[in-house]
Amino acid sequence: MFRHAIRSIGLVTPVRVITPTLRASLVLGAVRSQSSHAKPQAPDWIQNLLDEHEGKGYLLADAGLPSQGVSWGEIDSFQHVNNKVYLAWFETARVNMFLKWGTDFQRFMSGQSVAPVMRSVNLAWRYPIKFPDQVTVVHKIDQILDDRFILKGVVIGHKSKKVCARIEEVIVAVDYTKGATKCSIPDDMREFLEQKKREQGAGEYDAQI
Repeated sequence: MFRHAIRSIGLVTPVRVITPTLRASLVLGAVRSQSSHAKPQAPDWIQNLLDEHEGKGYLLADAGLPSQGVSWGEIDSFQHVNNKVYLAWFETARVNMFLKWGTDFQRFMSGQSVAPVMRSVNLAWRYPIKFPDQVTVVHKIDQILDDRFILKGVVIGHKSKKVCARIEEVIVAVDYTKGATKCSIPDDMREFLEQKKREQGAGEYDAQI
């Protein structure tokens, strides 16, 4: 029926053989097209909100989720985002931030020798988010200790223009070559984290969880 419909309006549909060379060309073109698409950007007002209410340290350039759409499936029976979704947002944003930090930190994440492992989280929900909306999720380095570092993060709702959730994440260094035992953060990773913390300028004031 579909072929008949095409013929009835005078369209010509030539057969195109997909060779390995053509397939590779199509895939490469799709990748280039995808990479050329503009990535989601956080609104400019968010940096001002962070500086005013959350203190120094939060940089939109480090945002793991600059602008994430709220899905209908994330809404619970109370007509707002389910509590567990916030934890997933924070997890995704944290990993995306680590990936943004480049190959040196990605090597630290590989799990082949010493790697960062989540030890605990303290998550506070402050304001409901409903559908439809967009959120921005961003982290900063709060403390760097011998065997761990502590991140703080926030979820910002675009409609409310409020900090809707805050989190504190404790991440420990674990040596997988010694039976997954806790260990000191390697010197090169410590220097990297300290440099990132200096760039973020954290430390003068922090909002309470």
